[in-house]
Amino acid sequence: MQPVEVTTKTVAGQAVSDAKCTLQNEKGQWEVTTPNTVSVHKASGNLMVNCKKQGHPEGKLQAISRAGAGMYGNILVGGGIGAVIDHTSGKAYNYSSKLPVVMGKLVTVDRSTSK
Repeated sequence: MQPVEVTTKTVAGQAVSDAKCTLQNEKGQWEVTTPNTVSVHKASGNLMVNCKKQGHPEGKLQAISRAGAGMYGNILVGGGIGAVIDHTSGKAYNYSSKLPVVMGKLVTVDRSTSK
């Protein structure tokens, strides 16, 4: 599991509270009301976030899944068996820990560019 912080704002940058958001990947689906933190199952596929609040356009976010350093260590040390196990379970992957949804837009968040 990985905790992620979901926030919502307008295109102008004003905070939007109490938006209802659904987060989904191939490992499951989670609900959260913003701003808040929720724990999601890690997966090799991207995490999709969809937020709705009356009076605002829908906000969408795609969090790119990236392999962590541990996966590469498993390949070097364990000959790949550990990497296969971590890939299958999703443990080898991470999302950005902050998911800033902009209402009315589709935002892509990639942890490799947010360091």
